[in-house]
Amino acid sequence: MKLLGLAMAPLGDLLGPEVDNFLKHNDEAPSQTASRHAIAEIYRDLVRRRFGDTPFVTDKNLTNAIYAGVIARAMPDAKFIYCRREPTDLAWSCFKKNFGNRLSWSNDLVNIARFIHVYEQLIEFWRAQMPERILTVAYEDLVASPSEWTDKMLTFCGLTKDKACYKPHESRRTVATASLAQVRQPIYKSAIGSSQAYLNHLQPFIDAYAELRGAKTA
Repeated sequence: MKLLGLAMAPLGDLLGPEVDNFLKHNDEAPSQTASRHAIAEIYRDLVRRRFGDTPFVTDKNLTNAIYAGVIARAMPDAKFIYCRREPTDLAWSCFKKNFGNRLSWSNDLVNIARFIHVYEQLIEFWRAQMPERILTVAYEDLVASPSEWTDKMLTFCGLTKDKACYKPHESRRTVATASLAQVRQPIYKSAIGSSQAYLNHLQPFIDAYAELRGAKTA
C-alpha cells in the first residue's frame, strides 16, 4: 500500500531527524499541511476512499521502517509488527522474484545485503525509541506455531480473536502483491531453509552481509 507515502508528500525529501524536527515545529499549528494531524487525517481519508469505513488497516509497505517515527507521532494508536526472517532465506526470496525497477536493489545480491543490514539497523533504532509499540515475530516461529503467534499479535494489537485470523488462506479479498500465490495456501514450512540449495550462487550476499555485520560489531 502506498497511501502512507501520499499522505506524507508535504514532507518532501526530509528524512530522519529533519522530519521529527519539522513535525515538532508544525505541531504547534495543527492547520499546517505537514503537521502530524494533517498527515494522519490525509492517510485516514485515503484509507476510507479505498477500503471504506474499516476500523483497522494493515499496511505492510517496506518504507514503513523509514517513517516509523512519523507514523508513531501522527497516529498514536498505531502498532508495529516486525517479522524477522533468517537473512539468507530472505535474500533468496527477494532475489528470485523480478520486482523490476520498483525495487531495483533486489536485483543485486550485494545491494540486498546492504538493504537488509540498513533495515535491521532501523528496526533496532525504533525498538530502542518505542519498545512498547513494536512486536518482533520470527518468521520461523510463526510458521511453526501459527495459532500461538496469531494470538500474540492479536493481543499486542488489542484485537479480539476471530476464526478468520487463523485461516487467512480462505479469505476472498483481492491480493495485488507478489505474494498472491502464497496467501491462497495454508501456512507452510517449506520456505524455511529454501536458500540452502543455492548457497554457492548466493555467496556475494553472504560475504557482503557478513562484512557489514562485522563492521557493526568491530
